Amino acid sequence: FGVVTIAAFELRLRGVRNHDRRVRDELTAIGQRCFDAPSAPVARAPSAFPQALASNPTIAAAFAATGWGYVVIGAWQERPLEIGTNLLPNRDSDTRESYAVAGPPAERPLLRAITRGTFTQLSRMGMQTHEVRVGDVAFDAKWVVDGDEALVKRVLDDDVRARMMSLFSHLKWNQAHTASVESIAHGVIVRWPGETDASLAALMRDIAVAVRAKLDAPSEAAQVFFHDSAMRVAAKRDNP
Repeated sequence: FGVVTIAAFELRLRGVRNHDRRVRDELTAIGQRCFDAPSAPVARAPSAFPQALASNPTIAAAFAATGWGYVVIGAWQERPLEIGTNLLPNRDSDTRESYAVAGPPAERPLLRAITRGTFTQLSRMGMQTHEVRVGDVAFDAKWVVDGDEALVKRVLDDDVRARMMSLFSHLKWNQAHTASVESIAHGVIVRWPGETDASLAALMRDIAVAVRAKLDAPSEAAQVFFHDSAMRVAAKRDNP
């Protein structure tokens, strides 16, 4: 029995090492293809950035207690960007949680979209919620969105929703955890419950960057306000 146990442990350890090497190879390729300039992966413990693991802080903290991770840090279209993967080993297999986050950090409005599935309700439990349906039947059937209605509908436009639906299509039927897009203190994060390659990482990057850019852009109402204010200032200057 002892010999069998040792053999099983060695086999499991070999599997973990192979998985670790595969993750580093994947992130090396991502670092070459998904940034303005090539960047190499570096090690970073999940506990250093638990928000990368889950939207729900309780779940994130539980995941962050074990495992290890790697991250590639750089920029895309001159916007701060990092793409990473965390390995969370279990007794018989490993769980992968990947993410892309586009900065810079800014004031954080409530904007969170989570794929609908077995763990959606658990992911939102104990969190600030304000569900909004964007009016796109196909999208609303796949994603549950929390946030201010006007903000959600402005940010999640046709282009962003199409990208998010493409991301959803990569989920496997037996993939238990959820994917999510969320505005956090670090910027906008796209979380992915599993492996990623350069193509999928680029899609996650593009969603994060697009949402971050739209959060930066003033709303139509704000643009009207600033335009009217400028016109009033100009009128006072010309007619003192």
